[in-house]
Amino acid sequence: MTVTTTIQKTVKLPVSHEITKRKLDRIERLSARLTYAISLYLDIVIEKGITTRKEANAYQKTIAERTGLTSAFIQCARDRALEMYRSYKRLHEKWKKRVEELKKSLERARAKENKNGIRKLERKLKRMMDREPSPPSVNRKQPIFFDRRIGEIVFSTCKKFRVWAKISTLRRHETIYIPLLTYPYANRHLKWKIKGFKLIYNYNLRRWEVHVTIEKEVEVHVKGYAGIDLGMKRLAYVKQVSEGENRVLSIPKEDHHHFFRRMHELNNRIARLQRLKKIKVLKKLKNKRRNIARDFRRKLAKDVASHITNTIVFVGYPKNIRDEYYRGNGNKLARKRLNRWAFKEFGDILILKLKENENHAIFVGEVYSTKTCCVCGSTNTIVEDRSFYCKNCDTKLDRDENASTNILLKGLKKTGLDEAMLRAGAAVTQPLSVDDGGEELPEHTTSLQRATPVVKGRPPF
Repeated sequence: MTVTTTIQKTVKLPVSHEITKRKLDRIERLSARLTYAISLYLDIVIEKGITTRKEANAYQKTIAERTGLTSAFIQCARDRALEMYRSYKRLHEKWKKRVEELKKSLERARAKENKNGIRKLERKLKRMMDREPSPPSVNRKQPIFFDRRIGEIVFSTCKKFRVWAKISTLRRHETIYIPLLTYPYANRHLKWKIKGFKLIYNYNLRRWEVHVTIEKEVEVHVKGYAGIDLGMKRLAYVKQVSEGENRVLSIPKEDHHHFFRRMHELNNRIARLQRLKKIKVLKKLKNKRRNIARDFRRKLAKDVASHITNTIVFVGYPKNIRDEYYRGNGNKLARKRLNRWAFKEFGDILILKLKENENHAIFVGEVYSTKTCCVCGSTNTIVEDRSFYCKNCDTKLDRDENASTNILLKGLKKTGLDEAMLRAGAAVTQPLSVDDGGEELPEHTTSLQRATPVVKGRPPF
């Protein structure tokens, strides 16, 4: 089976500091005018509750008369305003749904006169009410999106500036060429198909940047399927089914102790400086912790993806997991660790790296993936640290392998590939387990191993 997957990236190219004052003035004027148009459109969109382009187009002529922008820039402002409002509406709908669920749960707890449950739900509801999303507003320079009508990325034979951004200005039929700084990574990826670009002012670095969106289609010759469970003790646990074999790959936290020790020292240093109110030193460390963490996640994702190829991969997404570890639940240490766990960011990077290594990867919800037995589907189970035991079918195995197997099964069912797997005779639910001698489960599985049959009997704990 062959699947076509699309890899999409954004390449950031700084505008050269050698740009002329005339060109810089043109950019500043265009940005100011477009920001004004976006604010006008946003006020109308919020007031009328507009969410579609068809409804927003009715005000296009009015905005054009007030700003003097061409239709292409007006449409750019319209799309930006709609994007901001739609994002707000999505967040508000999720928030409203969550509040209604908590209110219903609180009513049920009051009906049962459960004092502990009432206190717990009241705290949750209060925190959720304080987190109501606020309507969007325009306070800074907005990014300018360019399509083929008003902008183009141009390649030159000039040794100093090989890439230029050709953009239209406020004056009709006037274009300017913006010199861009490139680097080896950008030069390699700019050979891909360019979808468009946007001009952004980076307030942190105080410079203009061009963000180019590129994409590339990759054909994946599917030879297997895999489920990945993301965690804190084991950063990633992979269950792969390929050519009739079950294999697992575990990435334990202990293998990267140097990174966690460094982050711990940096966190303690920042906390101490905050107590002493050393503002100048804190400003220097503002982005250091973030950059170290991002670099580690990128390298870790690349390492995991290097072991998988020609596979459809389902990555578990622990959505709303932080809601279970709210402030006051009595588990301060777990809440602290969980709030520092950037699972969504790591998952996005992992999916990108998997696609680059000729795989097709998607997110899958992992609700009850740890508590549900991957063999019989029962939730009558015991989960303790690294061990899992099902009371219904006497299956005992590693808890992370059980979770990754359930993620794989959910992904296959979601994509309709479960029936194809059954026709092919693949055994998805053959976990790596202990033998009859009661040997302890392996703490880490650092290499790809063939799975052993399910072992039934009493749990080892």
